[in-house]
Amino acid sequence: MTDLTAEEMLARIKRGLAENSARFGPKIIVYEGMDGWGAMRVSLLEALQRLGWRADGDDWYPPEGQTLAAAYADLCAAVSPVPGMARENLQPLIEGAYPEGEVWLEEFGSYPELRVEARRLAFAPASMTPLQHVRYLKDRAEAFRLRALSVKGTPVSSVAADLEKRAEEIGRENSLPSAASDGWR
Repeated sequence: MTDLTAEEMLARIKRGLAENSARFGPKIIVYEGMDGWGAMRVSLLEALQRLGWRADGDDWYPPEGQTLAAAYADLCAAVSPVPGMARENLQPLIEGAYPEGEVWLEEFGSYPELRVEARRLAFAPASMTPLQHVRYLKDRAEAFRLRALSVKGTPVSSVAADLEKRAEEIGRENSLPSAASDGWR
């Protein structure tokens, strides 16, 4: 568990998410149990190949003669986390929402994972496609807006705007041409 206060944890999450939104391109989560980090998919796959990791289907095994721990340490040194997706940024989200919490799905629902296991990095597909992720975010934004309208005097929720902004980011990361429009149905 973390020894951060609720306010510190929220500030860290918001800082991490803001930093993450500054970079666009498909990402992957490297899940280490109660820790994890995010990388650009292309950078991670290139590093695995360059460092001699062996692919078996979608899973990756350390180079011949290396332990997983040693090979993984080399991989971590070779691949920088995506801004906002370092271990210290993801750890509060992993503790509080992984893998099916609303906040986790809102942020990372379309991100595949490489899970550190006993002898390999095991690939786990994303829980939804990028298009499904955008639709999920837009549907949640609409639900927040409707909820706000049903309570007299309640302004349109800023949460809805945040969700729509995240939908646009997911669209840009994955080159979805109309993710910023309202035509997703």
